[in-house]
Amino acid sequence: MSMSIAVNKALLGLARNAQATSVVSSNLSNASEPGYARRVIVGDQILRVVDPALLSDRRLSDAEMAAAQTMQDYAQRLDALAGSAEDPGSLQNLMSIFDSALLSAAADPASEQRLNAVAVAGSDLAQAIGSASGEIQAARADADTAIAKDLAQLNALLEEAASLNQALARAQPGTASTASLFDQRQKVIDAVAEIVPIRTAPRDQNGIALYTTNGAILLDGQPATVGFTPTPVIAAQMTEANGLLGGLTINGRAVSSGPKGPLSGGRLGAAFEARDVMLPEAQARLDGIAYDLIERFGAGGPDATIAPGQIGLFSELGAPPGPPPVPGLSERLIWNPAVAPGSTDLWKLRDGLGATAPGEVGDAALLNALSDSLNALRAPTDPALGGSVRSARGQFAAFGASIEATRILSEDALTRFSARNTALREIEFSQGVDSDVELQRLLEIEQNYAANAQVLRSVDEMLNQLLSI
Repeated sequence: MSMSIAVNKALLGLARNAQATSVVSSNLSNASEPGYARRVIVGDQILRVVDPALLSDRRLSDAEMAAAQTMQDYAQRLDALAGSAEDPGSLQNLMSIFDSALLSAAADPASEQRLNAVAVAGSDLAQAIGSASGEIQAARADADTAIAKDLAQLNALLEEAASLNQALARAQPGTASTASLFDQRQKVIDAVAEIVPIRTAPRDQNGIALYTTNGAILLDGQPATVGFTPTPVIAAQMTEANGLLGGLTINGRAVSSGPKGPLSGGRLGAAFEARDVMLPEAQARLDGIAYDLIERFGAGGPDATIAPGQIGLFSELGAPPGPPPVPGLSERLIWNPAVAPGSTDLWKLRDGLGATAPGEVGDAALLNALSDSLNALRAPTDPALGGSVRSARGQFAAFGASIEATRILSEDALTRFSARNTALREIEFSQGVDSDVELQRLLEIEQNYAANAQVLRSVDEMLNQLLSI
């Protein structure tokens, strides 16, 4: 071998050592960086090591987990709102207090203090039901805001992915900078996958197309624009179906936001499900409970002094409600101001709301009848409560049980999807950067560097000897 060939090979070896050192250094420093793919050198090119099938499965799992997390968040809000019979201030607890107050007043109907306790308990119950309704609508508004935020992020991510496609089309293949562009695009697509479940398809010049699993084209050359009009304040009667809440558009064309819609399945779809299904169902049941209370103590009930068309102990802002369902009735439920706490007419709780003068102070018949009506088993008028025959307390307990069941189901789903996601990420991580392997590779590079450097030193010594002759 001539000295020139030896020098050229040594210099080439040093250049490759420098490239290999750079790759190993990059792998070690970015081992825990999301979206970073391990680099290897093949020939003179730097390539990323990625399992496309695993990456696709993990992204679909990301969407499932994000959806499950969103549903659990709203289910927990409902569960905290409903509470249990043992929780002070919960709906079931206040219902029990109201029932106990009626029994206590019936035991001593002459006691102004006990009659006032009935008024306080009834007023507190009505206010708590109204507050719960308001919390449900606030949660719907939060879901609407989350939808708007996710869609703003989605549109920005699609623009960024399109820009990275263009940058990769111009990039020189097999370089470190090109690998970094691929990493950036992977991170962008990973973020998209949490919002909506996606599939990818390769395109010419390192491009990529994005489709939702339900068939919507998000990116294929040009990015799609997903539209939505947020609604800052939401009331119970407002739905997408009646045009009072915003729906989805893709490039200006209206699409379904339901569970089978083109953008369903991820965090975005879960927010729509919370806004349009889970929370409205809870609202409808609460409205049914309010309607049941109004009926139990209204005209035709135990108080014969209430004329048809007049209000009983509970009403819709001072008037009888129309036929059910009455969206938002629970938020408008009030205790009859004629027997408000501290009123001088509390005797009407004992003698009848329509009575014109106090009766016998020891007459507990009406108070006992009111308690009996509260505990009477009856089929609800509002279809949202189903057809089961229950007492008023039973309706509150059933409401709490349904909310708890929703929470448990959401927790089970999150646990299941989280376990799958964790398993996929562990497999993905195992195929990523192994620090021990990279350090071993660094030792090999050091040895190769020393060998190439030794060749150059030997050639230098031979040249010096020749020149000294």
